[in-house]
Amino acid sequence: FAPEERSMVSGVMTLAERSVHSLMTPRADISYLNVNADAGTLRKQILDDPHSFLPVCRGELDNVIGVVRGKDALGDLFDKGAID
Repeated sequence: FAPEERSMVSGVMTLAERSVHSLMTPRADISYLNVNADAGTLRKQILDDPHSFLPVCRGELDNVIGVVRGKDALGDLFDKGAID
């Protein structure tokens, strides 16, 4: 194998040895933005959350309508008062 191929195969083998639990976030711990929330709540949530990207939902986590970068969402909130 070429060095790049060896690295890729090694990465796949390492991934295969990991449990699903070690790769996934438990549902109760998922941060998301609810477009039905008021602008102040959304601003605080984005500023307090350590993640760069967040799912955007209408109501609950079961109704994901997209993913947004926190900085972009803040810009929309400051400019338009809502996430666009």
